[in-house]
Amino acid sequence: SGAPESTTAEGVSQGAFYVANGDKLKLLEAVLHDPAIERALVFTRTKHGADKVVRKLMAKQIPAQAIHGNKSQSQRIKALEAFKSGRRTVLVATDIAARGIDIDGITHVINFEMPNVSEQYVHRIGRTARAGREGRAISFVAEDEVYYLRDIERVTRISLDVLPAPAGCEQIVQSPPDPNVRVRKPKGPSSNRGSRRRTGKPKSEFRPNRGKRSRSRKPKKVPA
Repeated sequence: SGAPESTTAEGVSQGAFYVANGDKLKLLEAVLHDPAIERALVFTRTKHGADKVVRKLMAKQIPAQAIHGNKSQSQRIKALEAFKSGRRTVLVATDIAARGIDIDGITHVINFEMPNVSEQYVHRIGRTARAGREGRAISFVAEDEVYYLRDIERVTRISLDVLPAPAGCEQIVQSPPDPNVRVRKPKGPSSNRGSRRRTGKPKSEFRPNRGKRSRSRKPKKVPA
């Protein structure tokens, strides 16, 4: 499966910034001021994250729109039409919502948050460099996402270039981590949807326990 996945990256130049999670919005704003960006598709992990990024960009007069599972079909169509027409140059999407996006002319894909599944990365960057055009994929990698980046590089057999800091972001863009230092798989929110599935399971397992406790109380009441 490695070969087909790595071939999807043809025509896409791939690079990364190492940046703390709290500095990603400032970096995104700076990156989006690049005049080479005609249409940028920005990926977040969550719907809430997508909405937050759009709010922050709009506050900085950068036309953006979100597309995710909480949006109605008509809202999604409007967002896609605005993106296609150029009225909105930035579309912020979650992985699930992006499956239906098939638009030529996306010049940049920006991974605002790294996916925890390497195949998801391949799907994301495949949205650019369509119809023989070249595209650019830029990844924002926080400390707790280095593990995922390494996994992506292993699967795609491509090393992401370390990008120079945009003007004004020299203080927030960090040096890349030592490639010889082993990185542990993060636990918690960074584990993307997988973590929600894991944290979701105990919740459903708690319900039967509550039921057992309530059932165990009932027999006590009966003899009394």
